[in-house]
Amino acid sequence: MLSMHQAYSQLDSIYEISEIQIIDSFSFESNQKFNLENEPSIKATNISEILNRKANIFVKNFGAVSSSTLSIRGGSANQALLTWNDVPINNPMLGLSDISLIPVQLFDQIEVNKGGNSSEYGNGAITGVINLNSNSLRSDKPISLGVNYGIGSYGLRQGAVNFSLNKGKWSSTTKLFHTSSKNNFKYELGNSIRENVHSNFNTTAWLQAINYSISPHQHISIQSWWQDTFREIPPTTTQNISEAVQIDRVLRLFAEYKLNKSMSTFSSKLAYFDEDNDFEDPQILIASENRFKRILSKSSLSMALNNDIIFKGIIELSHARGQSQSYEQTETLSSLSTTASVKKIWHQSHLAFSLRHERNSIGRSFTSPTIIYHNRLSDHWHIQAKISREFRFPTLNELFWRPGGNTDLDSEHGWNQELDFSYNKQNKHSITFSLFHRRINDWILWSLAEGSNFFAPINISKVRSYGIELQGNKHMTLGQLQLDLNANYNYTISENLSEVSLPKINLGDQLFYTPKHQFSLNATATYKKIKININGQHTSTTLGIIEVLDSYSLLNADLAYALEINNHKITISLTANNITDTEFRIIERRPMVGRNFLININYNL
Repeated sequence: MLSMHQAYSQLDSIYEISEIQIIDSFSFESNQKFNLENEPSIKATNISEILNRKANIFVKNFGAVSSSTLSIRGGSANQALLTWNDVPINNPMLGLSDISLIPVQLFDQIEVNKGGNSSEYGNGAITGVINLNSNSLRSDKPISLGVNYGIGSYGLRQGAVNFSLNKGKWSSTTKLFHTSSKNNFKYELGNSIRENVHSNFNTTAWLQAINYSISPHQHISIQSWWQDTFREIPPTTTQNISEAVQIDRVLRLFAEYKLNKSMSTFSSKLAYFDEDNDFEDPQILIASENRFKRILSKSSLSMALNNDIIFKGIIELSHARGQSQSYEQTETLSSLSTTASVKKIWHQSHLAFSLRHERNSIGRSFTSPTIIYHNRLSDHWHIQAKISREFRFPTLNELFWRPGGNTDLDSEHGWNQELDFSYNKQNKHSITFSLFHRRINDWILWSLAEGSNFFAPINISKVRSYGIELQGNKHMTLGQLQLDLNANYNYTISENLSEVSLPKINLGDQLFYTPKHQFSLNATATYKKIKININGQHTSTTLGIIEVLDSYSLLNADLAYALEINNHKITISLTANNITDTEFRIIERRPMVGRNFLININYNL
């Protein structure tokens, strides 16, 4: 039987339109990029805060420094794909990624790509893709050193080191990161004040990248990512004590060969993952050790057949092995996919079509077509329409977990439609208006079947998701003062089209933990060496499995001062989160931290 912490995980299971890139981009996509190396204050935050505050993505957080999963456009965590240098890193046992385990300090850039992407990325890319890039920015200096150290409320300590060497055809980057927190904040519970106990957290991570330029057109990159995380899981508001702990160990290896020519690009990637997840709760006699190994190969070729036709082909092979006390034996799952894409370019528009076919070793197969039409209506206005067929295969847990696993599960599948309007004037101000609609059939839900006493995955639900997204940016220059405003609003309906007895879901109900309204506003003022950022957020009422969760509004602020002494760059920043000390819950019975502060120093040589 799953613990409540595990059961929740099982149950959940700013658009930029750029110029056409002939080789590197097959089609326009809705995306937003955050260059972390240029924003030292961002590196002091975690990835959940970046995605929530700046990309307006709802992050389902089980409590401060606890597990966090994504919900993009009303989808489940299993339907959003997390990638590292465009290689999927979702856990093949759970089918999702715990983004609380992602140390943002290891990466140069985060790219957010909302919308259906099954034809490009395959299994699990129904609602969007978050890509962690650790190879986008390289120092031009022979030697560079960056040190980041922060100290914050409730025993928070974090430090990072970034050391780079660049000599001739060789370059090397080493990134180290460590953070720990007692996480012992206080919160209101009825008429009393309670401390968040048994909540220590610490993680150590290391990323090593070596790049070699064989020639001006040929490059090799080898990277390794190691990480060890320990965390205590605090009691819920209905528990007096907790002894549960979770340990996550990660080893990820990545290699890429890339050949660039004037009219073509070839890329071949090879990745290997070895990951452990151990969960122990002596109070309920659970000691669960879960481990998987995965190898993935992905090769792509882009060619400009002439000045207005582009072809792209992708072949991807994946093999995963999962081990758990809840499996009868070591289980394996392999998949092979091929993708062919063609783009036709006219003076003011382009039409793109792609087709992906993916098949796995237990006989599941799916063909995913996508068609995109983009038109540049004027120098400032763009419109894009997209229709795609999306899918997600059952995970190892959904297939083989005992008790409950179901090898007869069908794949989630359905059609997705998107329409984007964009206005951009000389990077001074921009507005994007997006409409989306998606219907997923055979939605996999862990539910309590009639006559049983355990949860099991069943193709029991159909879900329709639709809504609008508004995003606006405004840049102003007043002498030496730079002002930037960014506003985001999401209206999301994600409704069940069938009834479920347990958990109780009525026909037409909004999905659990899916807010209908989400708003964020960022205001940044830069004057000489001083930068001030104020962030406000509002999240509407959501329906939880146990109870309704109230709406909440949060106010956050950053103050940064940058100075340079003999080519030594130092940035000192102060961050204040939840300034109004708002009491709120994202998951029922899991308190969130109130007002808290972080002082961060970033040094670059």
